[in-house]
Amino acid sequence: MKSKSVYRSLVASNFAILLVAVIIAVVEFGGFSRFSNAQEEIYSQVILRQIRSSFDEKMKSVNKIMLHLLFDPNISSIHLDAPSLPAGERYQVVQTIKTMAEYVSIYDFIDSICLFNAQTGRVISNVSYYDTLDKFIEYADYAYWDKESWQTLFDGLDDRLYLMHEQIFSTICPVSYGSNIYIILNVDGSFIQELMQNIRSLDDSLIAVCEQESGQILFAIGGAQDSATLTSGMTFSSLSLDSTAYTVSSLASRENEWLYYFILPENAFIEQASDMLTLSLVVFLLLGGVVVCIVLARHSFSPIGSIAASISRRMQIEGTSGRNEFEIISEASARAIDEYNNIRETLTKYLPLLRGKLLNQIFQGILPVDGLTKQDKVAGCLQFLYPEYYIVLLSPSGQIPAEEGWTALYLIEYIEELYKDGSAAFCAEIGLGRIGVLVNLSSCDKNVEYRRLAKLCDYAYHTFGITITAAASFCDGDPEQIPEQYVGCVRALEQQLIRYPGGVVFAGDGQAEKGVYYYPPEMEMRLIDSVKSGNLKNVNQILDTIVLENFVKSSLEPEVSTCLLFNLMGTAIKVLNTLGYSVNRIFGGEDPYTKIISCSNLQDMEAMLRGMFYSICIYINSHKKEGQMIERIAAHIVLNSADPNLSLNSVASAFGLNPNYLSGYFKEQQGENFIVFLNRVRTQKAKELLRDTALGVEEIARRAGYSGGAVLIRNFKKYCGMTPGQYREEQNHL
Repeated sequence: MKSKSVYRSLVASNFAILLVAVIIAVVEFGGFSRFSNAQEEIYSQVILRQIRSSFDEKMKSVNKIMLHLLFDPNISSIHLDAPSLPAGERYQVVQTIKTMAEYVSIYDFIDSICLFNAQTGRVISNVSYYDTLDKFIEYADYAYWDKESWQTLFDGLDDRLYLMHEQIFSTICPVSYGSNIYIILNVDGSFIQELMQNIRSLDDSLIAVCEQESGQILFAIGGAQDSATLTSGMTFSSLSLDSTAYTVSSLASRENEWLYYFILPENAFIEQASDMLTLSLVVFLLLGGVVVCIVLARHSFSPIGSIAASISRRMQIEGTSGRNEFEIISEASARAIDEYNNIRETLTKYLPLLRGKLLNQIFQGILPVDGLTKQDKVAGCLQFLYPEYYIVLLSPSGQIPAEEGWTALYLIEYIEELYKDGSAAFCAEIGLGRIGVLVNLSSCDKNVEYRRLAKLCDYAYHTFGITITAAASFCDGDPEQIPEQYVGCVRALEQQLIRYPGGVVFAGDGQAEKGVYYYPPEMEMRLIDSVKSGNLKNVNQILDTIVLENFVKSSLEPEVSTCLLFNLMGTAIKVLNTLGYSVNRIFGGEDPYTKIISCSNLQDMEAMLRGMFYSICIYINSHKKEGQMIERIAAHIVLNSADPNLSLNSVASAFGLNPNYLSGYFKEQQGENFIVFLNRVRTQKAKELLRDTALGVEEIARRAGYSGGAVLIRNFKKYCGMTPGQYREEQNHL
């Protein structure tokens, strides 16, 4: 009875607290409701003043720009009435486009400007001219209405019209009274959207702009009624709203004969307060229920107390005095979860390491299969149940990036899935990004195993986008052959990678390996000459021949293949030393020998070597082209020096160069600036004419490229130290 009375006291106290909270919330809600109704009209007037300030300021600018456009001669004089545009009117159209483009560039809030002939359908925008309205609607991004809407808008329009299309605010006005040509000024109306985002309860409110005299709605924005239906001649007095009571406030514009209306539901703020009241009640009830459950569980629920005491004794949880059962159970659960995760993480981390260590020892012959202890088999999960064995060595084309480290684990899972029935596959990463696989199976069929490995290569390519090369070797039922067959797999894999990556190869299927490579002295000389001349095509042909003779037609030992590639790299270094080029500058400060050694296989070495030869040829060609360029420019100046219009700009244009770049480049390469060089050439030409002809100074100046005799005399004295007459007299006495 005592326990039950405690329950009743707790529950009664809890509901008493909840009841007080509900009463307070209801009282506050009533007070807020009265306050909201009293302040709603004040709120509407504040919003209207903000709206009027923003609209009037923007419309002041819009009206000013529209006035400039109406009186601009390039716009007011355009007609577009003729069946085809005569030459004079085409020029006028171009000037009109430029004028409108200037307005758009000056006023950043203007979206676009158009001129539209409602009779012929022709359109001029600030970007282009359109023969028909259809073309304008199809190609212009700012044709904001369809063809039918365009024709309806301009049918009988003799005064200004204001429209709103999404965030574009448009003003339409005829160029003159009774004219068929209209100006459409499109203004970015994002300021309206930004203003409305700051208005509370906008989903149920409406802003309307009306003519003061007629009451006709110019445009409306908001959610009280579909604003798209309010701009087709409807008056504000005929606006029909649903049964909800609204507060309607108005304010006159200071710039136009307009009235601004703000329509706000009377219960807009009350609904929000009601939602807050409901939410508060739900939160209070939930919190109250949680408090009751926690109190009962902590003090009176005996099964939980018994479980907590048992856990405390078995797990040796200290400091249980003064702590409730819920805290003890929570701590015990957290400990159990942490221990489970630690065990799982440890097993996941060390299982591949243990298995990899054991498989490496088996592959190298350090540990025979029948020498595995029971502890080794359990630790590495190695259970050999079948009589046949074979080795597989997998290598991706290049090392798998660090961020793709999980790829190897997914491949291992897939391999183990391939060998389920009557067989088992034990995998481990064994360095250089490679995966070693020891397959134990009941019967060994080479064709079946080939199909399995091919399926693995296909899976790796389509799932992870990597090319896998697989080398396999069979042990003929004798596990003691595993180390020997592993060495065969390594050699077969190296040979497959240098020929072409990807696919499946069996050890012993290739040609016998050679210990001498093919790279005769005459081929080295051909390679040196091709590199010196920058002939990349010949360089690649020579390298293709070397690869064909050494790695396709025959098979080299991996060590000999490495020596061949180092010899080729030595040839590249020899060329650079002969030409006096810096190795560090071409290779970006990286040691080429270190780059070769860092490659994981012979195929990557070959690719790296080809890249080095490519960089050398490109470098040599770039320097060779620089020398040829300055020679061509100097020859062009000499050839055209008699042209009085020859200048730095004309030469730069002839060679497709920037004049500023040509000026600096010419002085750097020639040692003197462009003008000095040109005057020297012209002075030299004048010398020849003074010496070999009897022509007068004016004629000699014209033939040398000078504008007159005075210029010739001034430059001749500057560069030769005497006048042209003195030079001719001196030459006649020789």
